Amino acid sequence: MSKLLTKKNIIFFLIILAIILIVGFSYAYWQTSVTQSGSNTESFDCFNLTFSENVSGVDNINGVPQTDEEGLLNPYHEITITNTCKTTSTYIVKLHVLNTTTLDDLYTRISVDDMVYTVADLAPTVESSQSNPHANPASPTINAKSRYILAAGELNYQDSKTYKIRTWMDEFTPEEKGSGKEFHSRITVETAAIYKEVPILAEAILGVDNSNVVTTGDGLYQGVGIDNQPTYYFKGANPNNYLVMNGLEFRIIRINEDGSIRIVSSNATTPWRSDIENHRTFFNDVASSVYTQYTETEHYYTTSASIYKWYNDNLLNTKYNDLVVEGNFCNDTTYPTTFNTFKCNVTPLKLKYGIITFNEFSLAGGGNSYLYKDTTYWTMTPATSSTVYFITTGVSSRYSTRSVTDGIPYSYPVINLKSTTKAIGNGSKENPYTIVY
Repeated sequence: MSKLLTKKNIIFFLIILAIILIVGFSYAYWQTSVTQSGSNTESFDCFNLTFSENVSGVDNINGVPQTDEEGLLNPYHEITITNTCKTTSTYIVKLHVLNTTTLDDLYTRISVDDMVYTVADLAPTVESSQSNPHANPASPTINAKSRYILAAGELNYQDSKTYKIRTWMDEFTPEEKGSGKEFHSRITVETAAIYKEVPILAEAILGVDNSNVVTTGDGLYQGVGIDNQPTYYFKGANPNNYLVMNGLEFRIIRINEDGSIRIVSSNATTPWRSDIENHRTFFNDVASSVYTQYTETEHYYTTSASIYKWYNDNLLNTKYNDLVVEGNFCNDTTYPTTFNTFKCNVTPLKLKYGIITFNEFSLAGGGNSYLYKDTTYWTMTPATSSTVYFITTGVSSRYSTRSVTDGIPYSYPVINLKSTTKAIGNGSKENPYTIVY
C-alpha cells in the first residue's frame, strides 16, 4: 500500500469578504454608523460571512471616556466567518483607522471578544493589495492612515469562528487630547484558501507509514484478504470510519487488496419488488450463488431489488457513479464455520453493489461492532444450501441463520470505491472523510 505523501501548501487566492462597520466618536458624544444593520450574510465561492449588530440606542451610550469594565458592557458588532470551501482557509480581521480620524490611536480602546487592546499597540499591517499579490483587484480602496490586525486564524472545511468587537475612548484620555477629536474606522475580513492537494482516501486512512494501524481497541487493523493478500479493516464499536458521499453517510469496512475502498451505507434499504428482470443483473446470474439458486424467493426480492433501487436512486445518475467499481463479494457456498479471515473458498462474485458478508461482520467485532444495528438484516454468507446468516437483536450472539425463503426486509448496501478516490476529513463523526470529486 502506498504511503501518504507530504504535500506543499499553496495559497491560490485571496478576497476581501466585506467591509463590516464604520465607527466614529468625539469626546463630547459617541456616534456610530454602520454600513450594514441587523443581521446579514454574505456568501462567496468558498466562504460565508455573517455580520450581526447588537446595538440599540446608540445615541444614548455614555459620551465620556470609559474604563475597560464599562467598555466591555458596550453593545458589540459580531462577525462570523464560515469556511465552506473544501479545503483549509486562513483569515485576517483588520482594523482600518480612516484618514478622517483626529484622535490619536493611543487613546482608543478596542476589544475582540474579552481581550482589550489599545489600538496603537495592535500589530500593524498594510493595504491588502500592497501586501499580497493575490488580492482581489475589485476590493474597495480604504483611505486609512493606519491599519492593524485584530485577529487571524485558520479554518478547516465547515468550521466557523465568531468575534464580538467593541470600541470606546480610553479612561485616561486627557481633555485636550480628546475634546473635539473623532475616531473613524472600518473593519474588514480577508480570507485566503490554502490549496492542499487532497490525499488519496486509502493513504489518508492508513496514515504515514501505516501509522494509523492498531492492534488493540477501536481502529484500523491489518488482516488477510483474498489470495492471502493484505487488507486493512475497521474494528470496534465506533472507529473513525465515517464517510460522506453525495450527502449520504457510510462506514468504511476496509481497504481491499487492490487498494479500492469498501463501504457500507449507514441506512438500510426496504423491500422493493418492481422491475424484476432489470434487478437480476445485480447478481449477474452467477452460477453457484445462493441468490441465483433462489431467485424467486422472498430473500432475493427483498435484497437484490432493494439494493438495485437504492443505487439507482442515489448514485447511478450522479458524478459519483464513476467512482464506484466492481468488487469481490464472497458468497462462500462451502459453508465455512470460522470467520477470522476475508479469504474466499470460491471464486468471488464481481458486483458493483451488494451487501456485507458474515466474515466482515465477525471481523469488525460482531455484536460489539459498528456493523451491529438495531434492525435485523441479511448478510450474503450462506450457512447451508438453504439458509443464510443474518444479524439480529433477538439473540445474545447477535446473529443467527435463516431460510432464504423467510422475509427479512432489511439490508445495508455495500459498494467499492476506486483506489484513486480522494477525500478530506479524518473519519470521525464530526469530521467524516468527505469525497472530493
